[in-house]
Amino acid sequence: MATRLEIGPRAEQQDRVAARLDDDGSWLIAVCDGLGGHPRGDEAAEAAITALPQRITGRAEAEAAVRDANRAVCALVPADERERLMEWDLPMTTMCVVAWTPTGGLCGAWVGDSAIFVLPTQASDDDSLAWSSSPHGGWSGHAVNSTLGWHPELGDDDIGWFTDSQIAGTMHMAAAAGALIVAATDGLYEPFVSPYATYEPAAQLGETLADSDRATADLTAQKLMAEAVTIGLSDNAAMAVARIGTTVGTEP
Repeated sequence: MATRLEIGPRAEQQDRVAARLDDDGSWLIAVCDGLGGHPRGDEAAEAAITALPQRITGRAEAEAAVRDANRAVCALVPADERERLMEWDLPMTTMCVVAWTPTGGLCGAWVGDSAIFVLPTQASDDDSLAWSSSPHGGWSGHAVNSTLGWHPELGDDDIGWFTDSQIAGTMHMAAAAGALIVAATDGLYEPFVSPYATYEPAAQLGETLADSDRATADLTAQKLMAEAVTIGLSDNAAMAVARIGTTVGTEP
């Protein structure tokens, strides 16, 4: 696994990142976005990341983890004070989390426009096997329709999930040659993603990765962050990368 953070043009780093590995090969990666300088965004992102467990086995535990993270962010402001604040004056963060265990397999969840990208470990001309989660509000405009901390309880529609077909496709990719799982805040992926492109946003990230850049999670993270900085960051940027293969869930 590998992680990267860049401050970009902001005065402080509000994004947070986590990468957790257990002895049995189980892993968890996550990123949280402090929402571009909103009040106490750094505290919100830190509270959400800290609330995550060491491991997540399946969708039920992922849902519980995301809801616990939301409650941790909401707890930064007492209930009576929340009632006096405008919604956009509350500490808020977006989140995406991906986990793998030998017994529970792969699962992923997200709230807001932090996103998950899945790429094969061998580049193709168009990265036709690549796919990504879809932020609330779509790829053009990047409206954040839900965040952690906005409301004390998340609605069912506030949480995005890996579908069964996405999980099956990723595991098929991993069995064939390996797969890269990239969790990223919008500050990281926006330099790569054109709203006018007609192909999968993950493929747009993949365009910058040669086979040699996909050899390890660290090389992938290094290349993507370096390229994002070269293109130009307009926000904090954070990412975590895991590499899943045929017999193990990740690499050291």
